[in-house]
Amino acid sequence: MKPYSMISNAKTFAFSAENPTGTRAGGSRGGDCTKLSPTVTIRAGETVTLVDTDGPGMIQSIWFTGYVGHSFVIRMYWDNCEYPSVEAPISAFFGTAYDENFVDRDGKYAVLNSAQILVAPGRGLNCYWEMPFKKHCRITMENRGKKDQGLYYIITGCHCEVPDEIGYFHASYRQEHPVQKGRSYTIIDGIQGKGQFVGVTLATGMNGNNTCWVEGEARMYIDDDKYPSIHYTGTEDYFCGSYGFGNDVQIKSYQTYSGLYSGMYAIYGDNRAFYNGQQRFLLYRFHVADPIHFETGFRMTLDNMGWTGPRYDDYTSCAYWYQTLPSAPLKAVFWDMTTITHRIEVIHHPGSGDDDGWTERNLYITITAKTAEEMKTVYHFNRNQIAALDELLEQRALLLELLEDVYSVSRDTAALLRDLPEDLSPEREAVVRTACSLVGKVNYYWGGKSLVLGWDSRWGELRQVTAATIRNTLIVWLLTGLWHGASWNFILWGLYYGVLIILEKFVFRRLLERTPSALRHILTMLAVVFGWVIFEITSPASELEFVKAMLGFGGSFANSFTLNALHNYAVTFIAAIAISTGIPLKICKKLPEKRADTLSLVGEAAGMTACIACLVDSGYNPFLYFNF
Repeated sequence: MKPYSMISNAKTFAFSAENPTGTRAGGSRGGDCTKLSPTVTIRAGETVTLVDTDGPGMIQSIWFTGYVGHSFVIRMYWDNCEYPSVEAPISAFFGTAYDENFVDRDGKYAVLNSAQILVAPGRGLNCYWEMPFKKHCRITMENRGKKDQGLYYIITGCHCEVPDEIGYFHASYRQEHPVQKGRSYTIIDGIQGKGQFVGVTLATGMNGNNTCWVEGEARMYIDDDKYPSIHYTGTEDYFCGSYGFGNDVQIKSYQTYSGLYSGMYAIYGDNRAFYNGQQRFLLYRFHVADPIHFETGFRMTLDNMGWTGPRYDDYTSCAYWYQTLPSAPLKAVFWDMTTITHRIEVIHHPGSGDDDGWTERNLYITITAKTAEEMKTVYHFNRNQIAALDELLEQRALLLELLEDVYSVSRDTAALLRDLPEDLSPEREAVVRTACSLVGKVNYYWGGKSLVLGWDSRWGELRQVTAATIRNTLIVWLLTGLWHGASWNFILWGLYYGVLIILEKFVFRRLLERTPSALRHILTMLAVVFGWVIFEITSPASELEFVKAMLGFGGSFANSFTLNALHNYAVTFIAAIAISTGIPLKICKKLPEKRADTLSLVGEAAGMTACIACLVDSGYNPFLYFNF
């Protein structure tokens, strides 16, 4: 039998702005057709108690409205536990994380019409999760915003007997903006106890790359699973959809749906373009008919992937589950403040000739720290603490000055290494020593140029390379040509190098990486030689004839002038070829540092002397740029 058809001894209660104590007959004294105080004003930084009642009993329904959302944090405490079992912005809790948007793509209020949560037109937020408790129930709301806001609410339930085997309702909020490319997004982890997972709401925001975003696989790990026990093949599959939620190659347009236990009920942004890069979606999946049972723990992850591989979209979620008490306490402060991930990249560098090349192994450690705004929520700052933090953040110049003293310098690293604990394991000591050795030595690609369209995995931070990169490269080299002179050959010379760089980085990069270094060097030298032909000869027709002659077409590959030049400048040619091979650099690297520096200085002086001698010996031979 259903609870509503059973006659029992349960006693209904209701907490609201007009009955904040939830007592019987404690509502408005205004009489018929009057309103006294339908809303409670929560000041900025203030936390108010909405429900405070002894058990046993059960919360049965919650209704909120008002222009509140992500800045309002709801918390629920069961049976006098120190830590909340529910902690989330009410926007995420009710599956409407993008609460700054009150209407969807069609200019209408988005409606979440499920059995557990209802988001009605006009921001009516309703929840029907059963929330039993044995001893005590306390529900609070905190205003994390910067201005006072009014909250309309009514929370109903009943005092009744509850079975010993009940599970306590839990909800946890997560957010990554954006998800780190190549790493799964964590819906929930750290659950300790016995219970069942009952669902999740998800808000996703696309960050460019107009491709499919729903290929990410959902994985559920039960108890001590090394590999998932439940594995969905795609994001749309987990949320009970298919083929990109209707945005497949046939229709090319997403279609919303909202069922009892699953749906994609709202889309913000233009939906008419195929896989538009600026869309945002609201989804939910409730395991009411199919709860996921666990004995000791549970975790769930969701990949952020498209057809072209890992993506970097914005994810916000709220997970729901029931479990025994006490639930796991808050993690250590450092692990609350930061998320640490790592990956290993193996790069094989091919050699040439008898050289087999070498293999490079790069360990990437990413530390993602919470922002100051996130810290306010994590550590439950009160109004005074928020004000103090805001005041501190206003002194940015002072903070930067202090940070300069925190940075590790050689003196600091030496002291650190000297004071390492005696019981430190060799592995950890190796990590510390390696990290200290890298102070001040940042690889070029961390601040340099990307080599691929999209995201380059070798960057130290996420940066996007788009078609604009190609356009800007061409513009820079076009202007470089014009700087040399307003002539067509200089414009062609600039565009020539721009196109070469684009081909090298975006088209033939992987092929060139597999090409022996000696061959790459020869190709570079040939490209430079042909570039000087464009630079020197002003007529395109003459340039073509010259190049044909260089390649042995349409003329003699070598004539008397060529042989005479080779004879007169044989020593110069041999020296230039030797220097261009990189052999002198390899020799210098094998010498002691001081001797290598001396040899390098002597070589540079000799080269400069030789150049001056050639200029003096040849009569009138002005510097190249005198031509302009």
